[in-house]
Amino acid sequence: MPRQLFLVYYWVVELLWAALYGFPARGMKVLVITGTKGKSSTAYLATRIFEDVGIPIALLSTIEFRIKGKGKLNDLKMTQPGRKTLQSFLRRARSAGVTHVIAEVTSEGIMQSRHRFLFASTALFTNLSPEHIEAHGGFERYKAAKQRLFQEVARRGSRGTIIVNADDPHAESFKMRGERRLITYRLKDSSTKLKLHLPGEYNQYNALAAMTLAESEGISRSQCLQTLASMTNIPGRGEYINEGQNFSVIVDYAHTPDSLKQFYGAVAARHPKARMICVLGSAGGGRDAWRRPELGKIAAEYCDVSIITNEDPYAEDPQKIIDEVKNGAVQVAASNKHNVLTILDRREAIARAIHEAYKGDVVVITGKGSEQKLMTADGPIDWDDRVEARRMLRA
Repeated sequence: MPRQLFLVYYWVVELLWAALYGFPARGMKVLVITGTKGKSSTAYLATRIFEDVGIPIALLSTIEFRIKGKGKLNDLKMTQPGRKTLQSFLRRARSAGVTHVIAEVTSEGIMQSRHRFLFASTALFTNLSPEHIEAHGGFERYKAAKQRLFQEVARRGSRGTIIVNADDPHAESFKMRGERRLITYRLKDSSTKLKLHLPGEYNQYNALAAMTLAESEGISRSQCLQTLASMTNIPGRGEYINEGQNFSVIVDYAHTPDSLKQFYGAVAARHPKARMICVLGSAGGGRDAWRRPELGKIAAEYCDVSIITNEDPYAEDPQKIIDEVKNGAVQVAASNKHNVLTILDRREAIARAIHEAYKGDVVVITGKGSEQKLMTADGPIDWDDRVEARRMLRA
C-alpha cells in the first residue's frame, strides 16, 4: 500500500477515536515533549513541579500514566499508547478536572498520526541523535518526523509556544518561523545553577528543560528550583536498588550509544574507585541493529565486567543480537583486559552480576529501566529489572 494511503488511514483512525471520546484534549492545555533522549525524565520532573504548585496535571510518558498525582507504571511497552487508550486517558483526565497534560511524543507516533487531535499548545525539543533510523529510512527522515510536531504548534501563531535546547546542534531546525512564542534554554554559559541529587550532566539538561517548561506556564523559578532540589529518584532512570547490600545496584533505561556513554560516565564520576559490573543488551525487531556493536564497545570502555544478555528480541534470534553486541565489546576488551560474558537468560545475567559484586562495587543494569514487559517471539513476558534485582539481593 502506498505510504500516503497509510498516512490517511492513520489520520482517519485517530480522528474517529478522538471524536468518539469527544475530543477531550480541547478542554485542556497539552504540552508535548520530543527529542531523542531525556523526554521521560523531563516530563516526569516537569509534572512534579506542576503538582507541587497545585496545578491539576496529567502525564503520558514511557515511565507512567498519571492523573492528578495518581498513576501507574506504563506497562504497554510503548511511549505513546494506541489511539483508543490515548483518547480514553485524555477523557478521564478532563473528567477529573485536569487543566494541563504533559505528553511524550515519539517520531514513530508522529509518523502514525498519534499526535493528532492532541491540539498541543507547547512543544519542547530536548536533543537529537540517531535512533529509529531503519524505521524511518534515514536520519533526515527521522528528524523531519519530529519537526512536523513543531510545525503544527507554530501554525497556532501567538497561541503556540516552542521551547528549544539551544545547546543542541540541531536546535535551529526546530525553532520554526512565524508568530509563535519561542523560548530557548541552554546549560552552557547558564547563570542558573541547579542543585540536583540526580547524577550526570544529562540530568542537568533534563531539569533545566522541565524548569523552562514550567516557567512558560507562569510557575516561578524559585518553586521550580525547590521541587528539583527535592527529587532523589526517577523510576528506572539511574534508580538505586537498596536492600542493605554493601555494594551499589543501579537500573537505568539507557539503550542508545550516546545515552549509555553518558550514563556510564555519570556512574564512574559518582563512584570513581568502584569496579563496574554491567548488564546490557540490545533490542531486536529491526530496531537500529547498527548500534549493537557500538553498545558493546562502550561497555568495554567503561565497565570492568560486561554481561551481555537478552533484551526485547521480539521475533529475532536473541543469541544473534547478543553476539553482535559482544563483537563490539571484544574489539575493545582485548586491549584493556575487560571481561566479557554472555548469558542468554536476563534473570540469570542479573543474578550473575550481583553474585560477582563485592563491597564497594557497582552493578549497572541498563536497557529497560522501569519497563514492565520483555518482548519475545512468543509474546510479552511480565518483567521489571528493578524487581529482579531486588529478588536477587534478598535471596
